Amino acid sequence: MLRAGHTGTGPPQGSSGDRVPRGQSADVRCLRHTRSMEWRWGDVPAWVAIAISIAAGLRACWAGKRAREAMAGTASLEVSLQRIGDIMQKGQSLRAHADVSSAPSKPAFTVEFVSGHSYRLRNVGDVLATGVTLNLPDFPAGSTRALPDDVELPPLASTALFVIRGSWGDPVPGDVTVECDQLAEPVRVPLPPRG
Repeated sequence: MLRAGHTGTGPPQGSSGDRVPRGQSADVRCLRHTRSMEWRWGDVPAWVAIAISIAAGLRACWAGKRAREAMAGTASLEVSLQRIGDIMQKGQSLRAHADVSSAPSKPAFTVEFVSGHSYRLRNVGDVLATGVTLNLPDFPAGSTRALPDDVELPPLASTALFVIRGSWGDPVPGDVTVECDQLAEPVRVPLPPRG
């Protein structure tokens, strides 16, 4: 039975075209399918792009794994460093406490500017200082008044005012020498600037 529009030669219109036209064998049909699967050079860029994408994906996966391992290592390193810092801080505070408790207390002195040419000597140490004497070895005695001599100074106490007056030929020295019974050697104490 013939369809409308069909002449009888070749595949009918609307068919898939898989039929072998008259005069051709089934081998020709197989050959036609083989030709459609031939390598075409126009497909090379697409295959290269696919290969590059796969390689980039594998590399990104590997890099992500290494980054996670590095982050885990960094976190454990930070924890270890924090622990070491805490231990060192505790050791320093214990050492400082041991040094303070084992070291014998000594008096310490500072000179304070009051006004004009007047100063006062203060015991800033934490023990009583006895026999406190202030000396200016290379300064003329006539330019000083009421320097402390054999004074007793409790902690944070100060002496009465004393005067050190400089002149053109003898400027005020930069420091004074303080002696007391608790110190083996005299100590130099800087004079503060006037005003």
